[in-house]
Amino acid sequence: MRTWRGFVAVGGLLVVLTCGIPAAVAQDPATPEPAPADITGQQFEQQKRHFGLYLAVAAGRGSSDPLGTSIAAGPLDLAISSVELTDQTYGRGTIGWQFKDSRKGDIRLMVSGLREEEYEFHSRGLTNLLPNDEEADPFCEFNMGEADTKALCLVPWWTVEAINGNFVAERVLPIWDLSADTDNDGQADYGVCTDLGGGMERCGEIIFDHGAPDRLLEGQIADDLQNRILTFDAVYGREFGGRRFSSRWWTGLRYFSYEGQLLAGAWLSTGMGSPGEHFTDGGFLKMLRITQETSGIGPVGSWEIDFNFFDKGVVLFARLESAFTFNSMKIDSGQFFRVSQEGDSSNPAILVPDRMDKELDKSTWQTKAEAGARLNFKNGLQVEVGYSRTGYLDIVLMPDLLQLGGAQVTNGNPQSFTQDLIVDAFHAGVGFQF
Repeated sequence: MRTWRGFVAVGGLLVVLTCGIPAAVAQDPATPEPAPADITGQQFEQQKRHFGLYLAVAAGRGSSDPLGTSIAAGPLDLAISSVELTDQTYGRGTIGWQFKDSRKGDIRLMVSGLREEEYEFHSRGLTNLLPNDEEADPFCEFNMGEADTKALCLVPWWTVEAINGNFVAERVLPIWDLSADTDNDGQADYGVCTDLGGGMERCGEIIFDHGAPDRLLEGQIADDLQNRILTFDAVYGREFGGRRFSSRWWTGLRYFSYEGQLLAGAWLSTGMGSPGEHFTDGGFLKMLRITQETSGIGPVGSWEIDFNFFDKGVVLFARLESAFTFNSMKIDSGQFFRVSQEGDSSNPAILVPDRMDKELDKSTWQTKAEAGARLNFKNGLQVEVGYSRTGYLDIVLMPDLLQLGGAQVTNGNPQSFTQDLIVDAFHAGVGFQF
């Protein structure tokens, strides 16, 4: 009896030892869970280490290429103008969530913006008229290699410059008489300019004395044209690749808005009074301020390639991005005054209120190229610096023809054109992957 009970006890003890101990060892939390067979050990560690909330901010400075704001008041009355946003503040904020299984990617909401800080405005008023009722030949010849090509060569009268709200307007009389008519055509010929010293300049047959301007005005206008760009992106992305080279892509939806003002010069009468009168010099006749409002929505996508060093502790990256947005565009000059004359020349000149406004629906592309460096720390902290060039294509709407005449003439829905807003920016930022 004791022998049978002894065998049962010994057998039970062996069962416990052979089954219970391995089970206890398997349940020991200190023993690492084996990685799934279909992923590498490094990927498995990344899955365990990186998941959850992602936050990042970046800031920097930028500037834009000049924007053309030229307006013609007729075939021989032209204002060539441009606005350059020389200094802009750039900012970007990102919030996202990385899935625990890194193979499922992550989602992010990104907001970026540009705000004008400083601007420059340049304008020249050109016409074919000269002070003593002479006329300039509106066309000049340029040797283009294979053949001579005629181009519009009007005579500059006015030069207007404004920097951050401080403007200087200068009118210099063109000097010409028949003794300077080297080709004996009876017309002044404007051409290549040569510095004669002492503020004197010869352009073709015409001389300008910049040291003794006929009129000189200085004053102040708006020091902030309030140009702003905002983009809101909701995207999903995934990363792929190896240790030394990797890549990631993003795709989603973008909302975009641009608003602000652009200055423009213009002749506000033609063929009235003395030549060189009635240009927007900032004095009696103010520069035109064209308000811009553009917004749109559409798909966005980007692709990034990473060159990894020190187990991805240092990353050099290059990124390409594009968006296709369906935009609603609107411009409005506000009220301004033209100079007009009703009836014959004996009647006095009058001021005629006018306004240029237009709305347009247009689909456009937005492109971006970016390059930089990123430091990844083991605690999840990221530090990034980069340079980008962004093209907001065809988002600036500008009138280019001003109809002049009596009070019955209006400039609603003017002839217009679109152009690109190109921005260069440097940025630095930090992020944290929780």
